[in-house]
Amino acid sequence: MHAAAHLMLTNFGASGVACTLVTAVVNTAESRQRAIAQLISAVREHGLHRVTVGFELVPSSAHPDMLSFLTELHTALGPLHAIVWAAIPVGADDDYPLAQDARRWIT
Repeated sequence: MHAAAHLMLTNFGASGVACTLVTAVVNTAESRQRAIAQLISAVREHGLHRVTVGFELVPSSAHPDMLSFLTELHTALGPLHAIVWAAIPVGADDDYPLAQDARRWIT
């Protein structure tokens, strides 16, 4: 039996958290589709079972696009029987707008 392998997409690098990376990936339909196509390619090539999106400090202006990205990625991964995990730091009482949207998205 093979262990489940996954890919993690993050905006943390050598210089720390890069908020501009989040907006570059999710800001337009074209950039979202380009990123999703690259992730799908990696899932197919490496037989991955999951894509984890671990973005930190998502600017509030990018929240709607971030949710679109997660939804579009989830839809694209469905035929490959791979799943999306979203590791977005929010709390139950968090006033952070993405927290409210994410709770609605996952229920």
